[in-house]
Amino acid sequence: MGYRFDVFVGSDNDSRKIRKGYLDRVVSWANSVFPEGYTLTRGRGYFGGTEEDSLILSVLTNDRIDIREKITSLKAELGQRSILVTNYTVELENVYNPVILFHGKSSSLETRLKSLRELNQVPLILLLPVRPFGDSATMESKGNSDLSHPTNNTSTA
Repeated sequence: MGYRFDVFVGSDNDSRKIRKGYLDRVVSWANSVFPEGYTLTRGRGYFGGTEEDSLILSVLTNDRIDIREKITSLKAELGQRSILVTNYTVELENVYNPVILFHGKSSSLETRLKSLRELNQVPLILLLPVRPFGDSATMESKGNSDLSHPTNNTSTA
């Protein structure tokens, strides 16, 4: 079980725009309150029937936290009349499948693949050595006219 908080921040009340300095203050606040991370989304919102730039900070945590005091300080710093916070109870699932790259001879590849299957490590990207084919003029000049089967390339040049 986890928790999600969405913090809705309106723009500067005078300009109805979110400029760099204003954004920097919100980001600095969010970095200190949510050091493990958050998502910041810019959008357009309406407050009191007036359109303005807005920000939504989405935060996922394993623990329920009380951020009212911290929101109050952000509200005062930004000169906002209100900042909306929504709270949700959610199921968190961290989907992390590392991409594993191999480069080398295929003899050790079978051993590596077997150990990965046992660990259920997917997806898998394999980089295997491949001989370049070259263009047809180069291949024919080396005596290899069968370009449809690269394995028939017997050139040693």
